[in-house]
Amino acid sequence: MSQPDNGTFEQDLAELSELYRGTLRDKADRIVAAWAPARDGAADAMADLIASVHTLAGSAETFGYEEVSRLAGAAERLLRTAAGPDHRMAPDRAEQISVVLAALQAAVDAGLRRRPAMGLTVRDAAARGGSSTVFLVDDDEPLTRWLAETTEPFGYRLRCFTAIDDAAAAAARERPEAVILDLGLLGVESPGDVAERFGVGVPVVLLTARSDFAGRLAAVRAGCAGYVVKPVDGLDLVHALDDLTGKREAEPYRILIVDDESALSEVFVLALRRAGMEATALHRPDGILEAMAEVAPDLVLLDVYMPGCNGIEIAQVLRQHRRFLATPIVFLSREGDRDLQLAAMRPGVDDFLTKPIRPDHLAEAVLLRAERGRALRAAMQADSLTGLLNHAHFKQRLAAELMRAQRGGGPMAVALVDLDHFKQVNDRYGHLAGDRVIRTLSRLLTRRLRRADVVGRYGGEEFAAVLPDADAATAARVLEEVREAFARIVFNEGGASFSVTLSAGVAHCDDGCPTTAAALLARADDALYAAKSAGRDRVVTAA
Repeated sequence: MSQPDNGTFEQDLAELSELYRGTLRDKADRIVAAWAPARDGAADAMADLIASVHTLAGSAETFGYEEVSRLAGAAERLLRTAAGPDHRMAPDRAEQISVVLAALQAAVDAGLRRRPAMGLTVRDAAARGGSSTVFLVDDDEPLTRWLAETTEPFGYRLRCFTAIDDAAAAAARERPEAVILDLGLLGVESPGDVAERFGVGVPVVLLTARSDFAGRLAAVRAGCAGYVVKPVDGLDLVHALDDLTGKREAEPYRILIVDDESALSEVFVLALRRAGMEATALHRPDGILEAMAEVAPDLVLLDVYMPGCNGIEIAQVLRQHRRFLATPIVFLSREGDRDLQLAAMRPGVDDFLTKPIRPDHLAEAVLLRAERGRALRAAMQADSLTGLLNHAHFKQRLAAELMRAQRGGGPMAVALVDLDHFKQVNDRYGHLAGDRVIRTLSRLLTRRLRRADVVGRYGGEEFAAVLPDADAATAARVLEEVREAFARIVFNEGGASFSVTLSAGVAHCDDGCPTTAAALLARADDALYAAKSAGRDRVVTAA
């Protein structure tokens, strides 16, 4: 397997283009060498020739050699229908193929002389993060103070105003990411008029005691981006802000590309990475099971025609494993025959993309299919209360991340987090309040940890996290920040206010240490027990 380094997209693309250019002459020479024995009836030479022109047709256009791709495709169509039962072909058909192959060789020569540009444009993944300033316009001072305190641990800085004019003037100087506005302050103005005063693209959320359909419909028609009903649940407001500001950062989609054409697959890797996905190229199909376990892909892109075994056979091997039944498989090939495409999809393949395909179009198609696949898989793997991975699937991800760390030789940390005295919360305030506490901690963990980190609900009030490429000190510092932020959150239930603390145990694996997932979890659990024994409300690192 291979992954591109951290060089710039343009530099990597230029290097791959030059690599492909350096192999183009060899590809043409191989086709010419195979033609004479194939024409005379050598079955092996014919199979080799068809495979060579098929691969060339699927890759050349991506690197700017459109005429080469067109002629290779024409040669493939002629060759697939040319041979008779004795593997020999009629003289007139042989002459046709000779003409096309000669034109193909000439197109290769012309392409090498003129150095065609790839003409590839792939948009960057959407920028995330940035300022987290949100304007809150409400004349209820206790409420605004409480909302500011509630949202601060999740990374939001609320600037509070009691008048719309003051907030609009401030917005002209400092563009907020969102505006939360008390409906009662609007007076005769419509929500739409007010939204325009804060600038184009600034979402406005109405804060109101009205929960009726008419009020919600009016807000929708006025173009308001959100609607929050009082009394306000702080976590619901955080969720609304996450949706509006893009702060709810999902883990990047992981894509595994299986294709023996190394230069082309690496271009696809770059395109998918440029679009915000994590992509890995595998050039030897016999390594598919190890790659699936290590990458845990959201989608597999699979070439139909490869030496040694074809994509249909690989798909069948994957579907033999219950663990991979829900992983979307998309074929990527020159095959244009719809009947053959449908036959190729019988092993449980989800879609068929035809080469040549522009890398930016490929990125869009993969993104849509990966989103749908992850949503379906999440419904099967997620904890119903928090939306995090459930116990079983967290342990699967832990095993995959550990395998990746051991193969790459980097560090990795595992943390177990447990709410302190949680039974007392349920006993005093009820199970609905306890559920709210659990949901709040789950949201805080996903916000404070990185996109690459894996978070799951381990059971009851206990959570677990995997932090790839993090040493013990880094993981302990991150968990300490989570602990401090969570302790500042104030919950309100039945007129009573309360806070909850947490304890955490951290274990780590440095330089690909030979351990197991079960051993790492046991060490983290021992550290968590030590934190509890030492008085709770602390983070302890395993020795």
